[in-house]
Amino acid sequence: MKTSKINCIVVDDSDLQRLVFIKLINKHPRLNLVGVYKNAIKAKNTLLSDGNNVDLIFLDIDLPLLSGFDLLDNLEKPKKVIFISEHDKHALKAFNYGAIDYLKKLVTKNRFEQAVERALNHFSSTKNLLNKAYIFVKSKNQKYKIFINEINYLIAKGDYVSIVTESAEYAILSTLKACLEKLPKGQFMRVHKSYAVNLYKIQRYTSQHVFINNTKIPLSRNRKKTLETTLQNLSYKN
Repeated sequence: MKTSKINCIVVDDSDLQRLVFIKLINKHPRLNLVGVYKNAIKAKNTLLSDGNNVDLIFLDIDLPLLSGFDLLDNLEKPKKVIFISEHDKHALKAFNYGAIDYLKKLVTKNRFEQAVERALNHFSSTKNLLNKAYIFVKSKNQKYKIFINEINYLIAKGDYVSIVTESAEYAILSTLKACLEKLPKGQFMRVHKSYAVNLYKIQRYTSQHVFINNTKIPLSRNRKKTLETTLQNLSYKN
């Protein structure tokens, strides 16, 4: 079984500290370095445009122009962070931001690995919770509990949407757009005007179709590139 990796970036204005983190991250089997930044402004631009591809930030607090805390305040969605600082004075505030850990410069290999272990434990716990997530839907005058990870795909059929799972199909009065708003954005994607799929269920795809459990689902030409990019950026696979 392939072990999933955590996509991470480093934001630090110290040339030496950036090199240390690059070396430590590249040697760690569970981390995937997707960006290195010497200031928070460049990091902010990346996170706002491609934030779904970043799971964890190694973030210096004392940055010029825009501090590490300011960077987090500017993000649309919160990110998991391991803070870096030369001082202890920011520690309490850092944990108010939900810090996974707080590293003092210069960071040693042992201390780095302790912080990463905490991050891995966090993401493992989060994934277990997601596996148990569910929604209730009304179909044929009854409400059904559907585990989100069991949904294969959704089909728009006039005023109704069919939710197709591993074992059943539920027709609900709704639009495809409304259904997708209730499901995890990073897990489900519209691939056609009438179809949305669970990205983790895709077995293969061509220029015109997506295949889930040997079911052929149409893929719009203008959505193929987005699908390819999204699949490449997925950090966790079932």
